[in-house]
Amino acid sequence: MLMRRSENYIDFLKGNLVLFVILGHCMLFGFTNTITSEYTVESNYLFRFIYSFHMPLFMLISGYFTFNSIKKKSFKEIIKIRFNQLIFPLLLLSIITSLNNQDFLNMVIYKFFTNFWFGWAIFYYTILVYIVEKNNIKILYLVFFVLLIFIQIPNSMVFKFELIFFLVGFYIRKNKIDFKNYLYKLDEKKYFIILIILILTTFLYTEKMPIHITGVFDALTFDNIQINITRWLLGLINSYFVALLIKYVYKVIPPFLKKIFSLLGQNSYELYIIHCYLVQGILKKLAIILGLKFNYFMLFIEFIIISLFSILILFILKNIIKWLKLTYKKCYIK
Repeated sequence: MLMRRSENYIDFLKGNLVLFVILGHCMLFGFTNTITSEYTVESNYLFRFIYSFHMPLFMLISGYFTFNSIKKKSFKEIIKIRFNQLIFPLLLLSIITSLNNQDFLNMVIYKFFTNFWFGWAIFYYTILVYIVEKNNIKILYLVFFVLLIFIQIPNSMVFKFELIFFLVGFYIRKNKIDFKNYLYKLDEKKYFIILIILILTTFLYTEKMPIHITGVFDALTFDNIQINITRWLLGLINSYFVALLIKYVYKVIPPFLKKIFSLLGQNSYELYIIHCYLVQGILKKLAIILGLKFNYFMLFIEFIIISLFSILILFILKNIIKWLKLTYKKCYIK
C-alpha cells in the first residue's frame, strides 16, 4: 500500500516539476527583453527559485529509479529500454520538425544531438553507472567528469553539472535510504520552517548561479569553483525541501487534482520534449515579432497556453501511435 502511494506521489511530483520547467522556459524565451538580456531574468527571484531545483530534482528521481534497472536487467536490455524511452522520441520529433527545412538531413542531425540534453544525459549516466557497478570501478565517475571538461560535446556543460544529482539519487536507492517513507512521516508543523528555509536559500542562488551564465568549471578560479560548489549544494537542499512541500500539497488537494498532476508526471518526458519545440520554435519568434516585454500577467498567459498545447499535442500523438499499432496488428494477423 505504501509502495503504491509512494509511486503515485513520485508521479505527482514529476507532474509539478515539468510545469516548473515550462514556466522557467517561458521566462527565458517568451519576452524580447529577456531574450536580448535587456532584462536579466536571472536576477528575478521566481526564476532563481525554479532554476535552483527543477532539473536537479528530476535528475535525483531519475538516478533513484535507475538502480532497479541496473540491478534486474542486462546491459543489452537497459540500452534497448533507454533508447526506446529517451532517444527514439528525440529522433522522431527531430525528423517531424525538420520536414520543412531545405537542409533536412543536417537539421535532423543537429536537432537530434544538440536539443533535449535531459534525455541524452540519462542515457549516458545509465551506461556509466552500469559499467561502474558491474565492474566496481568508481574512479570512472571522475574520469567521465574530467573528460567532459576537456572534450567538448553537445551539452557537455550540463552533463557535468547534473551528474552529481543523478549519482546522489542512484546511491540513495542503492543504500536503501527510504526517503519516500520519511516524506509521509514528517510532522506537518515543520512545513512553515521548510518554506522559510527555501526562501533564504533562494537568496543565496544569485544571478551568477545558472550554468548558462558561468559555465561548469570552465575556469579553475576560486570564484568559479565557489559558484559550482554552492549551486550543487543549493540544488540538493532545495530539491529536498521542494519535494517535502509538494508532498504536503499531495496530501491536502482533492483526488481529481492528484490524478491530473500524476498523469502529467507519467508523461513528463514527452511534455518536456514537446514544450521545448513550442517555446523555442514558436513562442520565442512570436515574442520578438510582437515585442513582448516581461511582466507576470503575460508570463501566466504564456505558461497556460504552452502547457495546454503541449498536453493537446501529446494526446494527439499518443492516439496516432495507438492507431498505428492497432493497424499494424490487424495487418499482421491477416
